[in-house]
Amino acid sequence: MVNIFPNPCVGDTYLYTDDPEAAWVYIYDEAGELKAWWPISAGKTLHIELQLKQGNYQLVLKNHFLNKLGEAKTLFISESH
Repeated sequence: MVNIFPNPCVGDTYLYTDDPEAAWVYIYDEAGELKAWWPISAGKTLHIELQLKQGNYQLVLKNHFLNKLGEAKTLFISESH
């Protein structure tokens, strides 16, 4: 599971997971197109600056083998950049 704050966001976003298998976080748009990905470590907060259009996106945690961990989490971007 990944925690997102703030959510909705404007650009500055922080992600946190305590899943020891988590290695990557992927972000997909509503059409399922991959928009970005970052390495993530359990127990550490990841700061990202999103430059995406306003809308809903899905965050997916993956392990080192790129297997999905749990369910996707929705991120809402409230303003365009």
